[in-house]
Amino acid sequence: LFAVLLLFSGMQYRSASADAVVKDEDTTYDRYIAFGADLTVKEKAAVMKEFGITNADLSDYKVIEITNKEEHEYLISSSVIGKRALSSVMVVKTEKDSGIAVDTKNISYCTSGMYCNALVTAGLEDAQVTVVGPFNISGTSALVGAMKAYATMTGEDISKDTMDTATNELVATADLADSIGDKEKAAELVAAVKQKVFSDGLTS
Repeated sequence: LFAVLLLFSGMQYRSASADAVVKDEDTTYDRYIAFGADLTVKEKAAVMKEFGITNADLSDYKVIEITNKEEHEYLISSSVIGKRALSSVMVVKTEKDSGIAVDTKNISYCTSGMYCNALVTAGLEDAQVTVVGPFNISGTSALVGAMKAYATMTGEDISKDTMDTATNELVATADLADSIGDKEKAAELVAAVKQKVFSDGLTS
């Protein structure tokens, strides 16, 4: 728990910096999909089926790919990352003050609560997020995709430090879940710790 407190006491929120995520100039989309770059044609079709969309629907979305290299860049624990970026994410902007809702399909390492906590840390607001794997996979690349999607959708930078903190939080929560044997309880504890850190202005 002390390690978790240390992690969150130093977190940073949205800020512009030299190493911030590069924004796309076209910010007219409010629907965004980040596909794992290593999906085969068959696997991508399976992901799209889970998203409930067809190739014809893709014109309504801003589409990018997330690479395995990006996973390794932002995740502190390479042991949870495979050799292929397969998890994909759909981010749809919702009404102001609606909050963040996360749904997962074929994701084993990360729960909806874990994603939600990490995305809040990254500064996301008001979005429906759907994380999908072509089959049962960890789902680590999707977090990077969701953050990059939101930066493009809102036109606001997410600094590298903030992305690092959010992805590190995801791994820390998963490690805690392994220790106590309950992923949902781990996500609830991390959320409570974060609230305590910020409400009391804790710095150690």
